[in-house]
Amino acid sequence: YSTRGYRVPTRTFPDPLVQLFGLLMPKAKGVVGLLHWAYTISTEQISLVFGWKPRPYKQTILDMADSLIEFGLV
Repeated sequence: YSTRGYRVPTRTFPDPLVQLFGLLMPKAKGVVGLLHWAYTISTEQISLVFGWKPRPYKQTILDMADSLIEFGLV
C-alpha cells in the first residue's frame, strides 16, 4: 500500500517492551494479557455441514484494507 501513499507498520515489539508500555499506557494494557496465547481456529465443522471453504486470510485482510480505503475510513 506504499504505492497508494499508506505506510503499513510491519515491526514487532519484544514482549518485555509491550509489558512496559502496558504499565505506562492504559490503552496498551489490554494487549499485555494476550501475549503468549496460542490461537487456533478450525473451519472443519462448517466445511463438513455446509461445504463452505474459507478464503485465505491474507486475501481477506487485503480486501478489508481496500474497503477501508474505498469508504474513506483511513
